Amino acid sequence: MYYHFDYVGGPRNYKWVNSTQVERAWEQMRLAWDHGVERLWVVNVGDIKPMELPISAFLDQAWNPDTADLAWISRYPAAWATEQFGAEHAQEIGEILSRYTQFNARRKPELISPDTWSLVHEREAERVIGEWDALVERTLALGRKIPADHRDAWYQLVEYPVLASANLNQLHVAVARNRLYAAQGRASANAWGEKARALFARDAELQRVYEHDIAGGKWASMMSQPRVGYTHWQSPERNILPYLSSVDVPDKGVLGVAIEGDERRWPVQLHSATLPVLDPVAAPTREVTLFNGGRQKIGFTAGTKTPWLKVSPASGEIDDAQPLSITVDWNALPEGDHVGRISIRGKDWTEVGIAVPVHKPPMHRGARGFVEGNGVVTVEAQHYSRAVAPAGGQWQVIPNLGRTLSGVTAWPATGAAATPGGDGARLEYPLVMDSDGEVEVRVVMAPTLDIRNRGGLRYAVSLGDEAPQTVTMRLDPTPGDRDFSAWEAAVIDNSHASVSRHRVRAGANTLKLWLVDPGLVFQRIEVVRRPLPPTTLGPVESVRR
Repeated sequence: MYYHFDYVGGPRNYKWVNSTQVERAWEQMRLAWDHGVERLWVVNVGDIKPMELPISAFLDQAWNPDTADLAWISRYPAAWATEQFGAEHAQEIGEILSRYTQFNARRKPELISPDTWSLVHEREAERVIGEWDALVERTLALGRKIPADHRDAWYQLVEYPVLASANLNQLHVAVARNRLYAAQGRASANAWGEKARALFARDAELQRVYEHDIAGGKWASMMSQPRVGYTHWQSPERNILPYLSSVDVPDKGVLGVAIEGDERRWPVQLHSATLPVLDPVAAPTREVTLFNGGRQKIGFTAGTKTPWLKVSPASGEIDDAQPLSITVDWNALPEGDHVGRISIRGKDWTEVGIAVPVHKPPMHRGARGFVEGNGVVTVEAQHYSRAVAPAGGQWQVIPNLGRTLSGVTAWPATGAAATPGGDGARLEYPLVMDSDGEVEVRVVMAPTLDIRNRGGLRYAVSLGDEAPQTVTMRLDPTPGDRDFSAWEAAVIDNSHASVSRHRVRAGANTLKLWLVDPGLVFQRIEVVRRPLPPTTLGPVESVRR
């Protein structure tokens, strides 16, 4: 078995900091051991220094694979931290190590670009940067408690990979904001360009500390692997700041309007603006952002004649940007679809009218489960209501092995293929759907090649009383085929979603995820009536009642 922690090749090299979760390597090597790969395990680590954690886990698992069970890997990050720093802070250190590698595994640092995290859909960029910011704060706070004689090891093993990885994500989001805001004519585009330059310089400064300030300069050049500026699979010769845009800012204030889910600057000639649908479950509020395209402040008023709609604030002056909160008095609305309207006026005579579509679904009183909101139900695989285990086996939750939570897999993985249906092995998820109709079920899984060489690994899905529908995940090309696009997409996203179509009824439904071929790791389920907006991580998990 040949495994990679460091990689040179398509779709892109990854050789900088650790982006391999110990849980992922453990899951794959457990599969290998369970299928008889017992004599030789090889792992490509590239430069040893950034990979101490996964190397240690790999070798410890290889020393005695039979004892390296789920409980063992769940405890491993804290146990490893105890060996490096002592027991006092080991649990929290282990959690920080698990979290930064989970975040890095969502999209390898070398694969992140200004287009990775959406600025306009699902508040994705805001959520991702918020998670990194919280992890940085936690890391710095704990770092102040680390004894002086452990500071070098702390910076190299924990602080640097957290701070540098967070900074890289912040850099790409800053570049994305600079480009979007320049296209919209925002005066703040130039400030975001300066922010991007500062973050690019901070990347170099964090590297300098690693290479020259700790351990007496022992690790010089160890972090010099380029990670910014890729244009194809091979790394650039040096880090290259992505291109930035600038705008010529007039002195006079100029009002512009940006609405959630739309990259355009409003007003747009011959077009009318429409917010995404408000929904009391998934989107009880929406946001419109007023921004300034000039140096001087610009005044505005905002309002509505729709009695159940509220816009706040109703007036003010804008220096940079002012978000407007759009809310609904849900008690004043009957069930069904409605459209309100808001009007925005600037002191520069700019006027924008925005349609506000609203959907108030039926209550379905007494129905329990994950509730449809705005045409979508999203469930983390770990949050099943019932698990029927395979004969002689069990369902296992693998911590962190998901881009948004964890993974669930059937174990052992050597059994024969199961026939879905009846009282077969399955996971059950209660759903509350708005209405009868057809839906698409997207099952998001950890990418896995066909270990059985049977044309793909299979699972099955059923909704309600329908017969299970078998779905095949195949990432490797068929013999003689050179199309690696499915494999490359799964590598880039570190996940794969297979799709099936089903009918649902209004109210309570039960989705059943059936075991067919062992070896798949389920991460989340997305039940959708409409195309999902383009994001990397998908919608947040639905409300459960």
